Amino acid sequence: MLGSKKHPNPKKPEMLYHASTNKDIKLFEPRDVSVRTPDEGKLVFATPDQRVAAMFLVPSEIGPSEIGVHGDRAIIVINGTVEKFKAKDKGGAIYVLPSDTFSTDPKLGMGEMEWTSKLPVKPLSKNIYASALRALQEFGAEVYLVDSATFRAIQESEDQGWDIINSLRPYSGK
Repeated sequence: MLGSKKHPNPKKPEMLYHASTNKDIKLFEPRDVSVRTPDEGKLVFATPDQRVAAMFLVPSEIGPSEIGVHGDRAIIVINGTVEKFKAKDKGGAIYVLPSDTFSTDPKLGMGEMEWTSKLPVKPLSKNIYASALRALQEFGAEVYLVDSATFRAIQESEDQGWDIINSLRPYSGK
C-alpha cells in the first residue's frame, strides 16, 4: 500500500463510504477478508473519502493494485492495461454508511482514511456507477495503469514509489 498521511486523533466523520462491485447489498456483515493484524477479527471497512472508496470498485481480475493518499492526491496504481481494465470493468455501488459504530486506528492500514466496525452496518443510501474507471475520474482519483516492471519497481522503492509515480502521467481517458 502506498503511504498515507496519518493523524494521531482524526475527527470522526458523520458518514463513511464503502464501495463494492455488488450493487445490491442490504446489510454489511463483518468479514475477515482484509485482515490487517491477526487479532482484529471480522470487520466492515469504510472510508470518509469517496475517491478512496471508488478505488474498491476496481475488479481484482485486472491485476494487483496499490492505493494511497498523499496530501490532496488519491492515487491508485494498477498492474494492467487500459484494454484489460475496460474489458473487466463492471462498475458497482458506493454505499453511504452511518459512522456511529466505526472507529479508526491511525497506526493501521491507511490510518484515518480507513475506518472499521465490528458490527453489521445497514447502508443509508447508495450511488450506482456503470464504470469503476469513470467513477475514479469523476471523484478526481489519479489512475496509473503500468506494466509489471514498473509496478514491481514502485513496490520495491524506498520512497513507496512516489518518485516513480510523479514521473508518470495519470490515465486521462484518451
